[in-house]
Amino acid sequence: MVYSVDNVPTLYTAAAELATHKKITAKQFGGTRWIDFPGAQHTIPWVSFSSVYDPKKYGPPDGQTQPLPSNYFRGKVVFVGATRYRVAWDFLLAILAAAALQWTVKKVRAR
Repeated sequence: MVYSVDNVPTLYTAAAELATHKKITAKQFGGTRWIDFPGAQHTIPWVSFSSVYDPKKYGPPDGQTQPLPSNYFRGKVVFVGATRYRVAWDFLLAILAAAALQWTVKKVRAR
């Protein structure tokens, strides 16, 4: 993991300091994973964003029979992101396309 970029702490450095209430040093970082944890896939519990956002439409999270209680995430560090590389890439492309379209519309209207 990278401790900082241009002397600015990375998101995971800041998250680790926030979660542990301790200053993290560059010597504590190593490896190539963004989140360096031991274990197999799903070793760390995960919850589908859509099932938290709208459990009536998407159903409760996997393994649950009811929606999660409102305090389920209280006191926890939560990472939100895509579980598949392709989904993340498609989302990034959609954001870039929307920004390009907005820029083009502004240029056309300015003429």
